[in-house]
Amino acid sequence: MGKHATERFAHKVLEKKPLKVLAVGGSNTESFFGCAGLGCDSYLRGGMNEPVHSPPFSDVEPWLAKRVAFFSAVAAAHARLHSEDYILPVFLREVAALQGLNSNASFAGYPHTAINVGVGATSPLTVLNCPGAYLYPDADLVIVEYGVNSSVEDGVHHMRYLVDTLLRLPSRPAVLLFDVNAWCINSDRIRHTENNACRRNLEDGNLENLKREGEVGIMTEEFSKVVEALDGEVAHYSVKRALMPLMEQHDERAWPLTSLTQDGIHPFHVSGKCKLCSLYADMLVGWTKLAIEQARSTTPPSSIPPPPPAAPRDGAITVNCLNLSDKETIAYTHDGSYEQMAPQYRDQHPANWFFTKHPLDGTDEQKRRTKPGLVAVAPGAKVGITLITPQMLEHHGELIDGLDGAWTVSISYLAAKDHVGAARIDGCEGVCSCDSMLIDASLDPPATAVERTREFSLKIGRRPRSLQPLPCLVVVRLESVTTKQPDAQSAENKAKTKFKLLGVSVSVVRSTTN
Repeated sequence: MGKHATERFAHKVLEKKPLKVLAVGGSNTESFFGCAGLGCDSYLRGGMNEPVHSPPFSDVEPWLAKRVAFFSAVAAAHARLHSEDYILPVFLREVAALQGLNSNASFAGYPHTAINVGVGATSPLTVLNCPGAYLYPDADLVIVEYGVNSSVEDGVHHMRYLVDTLLRLPSRPAVLLFDVNAWCINSDRIRHTENNACRRNLEDGNLENLKREGEVGIMTEEFSKVVEALDGEVAHYSVKRALMPLMEQHDERAWPLTSLTQDGIHPFHVSGKCKLCSLYADMLVGWTKLAIEQARSTTPPSSIPPPPPAAPRDGAITVNCLNLSDKETIAYTHDGSYEQMAPQYRDQHPANWFFTKHPLDGTDEQKRRTKPGLVAVAPGAKVGITLITPQMLEHHGELIDGLDGAWTVSISYLAAKDHVGAARIDGCEGVCSCDSMLIDASLDPPATAVERTREFSLKIGRRPRSLQPLPCLVVVRLESVTTKQPDAQSAENKAKTKFKLLGVSVSVVRSTTN
């Protein structure tokens, strides 16, 4: 388990101090971790449009100071609870019991806070691109859950960067990697649910078949390498590894398998209950009890030694993390071709780019999930997105001693096997310029819908102060993709005409030459 930060967290529990827990991750975090106390107020999750330097963070960074002040300003608000049977509320109630505190079912006036910033289909890169929108600098414990969404190719680097960022937050929080890796994904990350083979093995409880079809009990590669590299500075829990002894004994807490997981990835959820969630919470409580037991023989650390050397970063400053639901972010949008729109979207959605909080495709239950983004379904639809306002350019130009530097735009989008097509970066307008680039979300389709990211360079021009200041816009146009493989469907049904932007951020690496 983690060393110094975990020890300090344990002493805070022993001293009956209020705790702030932050959970970051994908759909498992968003759907099943819940929240507690003031952390359930949704407006606390909004980001700060302040420059965010790469770690190590200084104590004077505006977004850090404003984040603490913002939370303190609403501290008198009535605390609320979301999904009281889910992981974080159960965990904090158990921690309160360890402290000898009375746990209130509604968490009204409760000292502890659990903030859940999980977003389905995202990866660690989401937080890295927009740390000011997700991280809280005074967290005592950060739980990271990206076991399903991390790619083998980039996951190790991104997970290490994320952990480095968390270890260098001003509060120096304890970091716990929570490995909720999937049952039905093999070593090549190919999902085994299409032919229902995995589902049958879940129903039969055939552990040997599951071991062949999924790395049961084996730590996700990304987490294993990060834990090894950081030599115990972070704690780790593998859900499968903890469950294997229970499964082999047919213990009712982990049997039958279909009472734990519905599809090999997400917990089984019936009538507002999540059986696997109680096991998750038990694991967190067990980790806390072990930390307390080890901390009893020590004195609270007055300070925490510096973390291990950070993973190499480029020193980028995040200049803007866009809010795609904000009308001011969208400079304009033009309609695409209604005739080329896929049949399932006609008469259902507009022909221009629009913001939605929920998926457009899937079952009724899937469409109720939260997956916000800016989406288009009519080929040719065009949108101008404000990357940087004139005021921000002037402000950040002073901040980084001029506009010289390497500017980069990161675009996160939804990649999936079905329905999604492509979008083209049609260049940039205003005070900036960029090259055209095609982003095809249908290439190398993942087993499940996930977030992917593409980057491109941005050039900022200089404009005399005597002229009216201009913003920097990027222009995105939807393109249709037609599947190649022959089948019985018509050519019209093969067209993939959806593209969903999940996030956009702008960063700059300051030039060292003058």
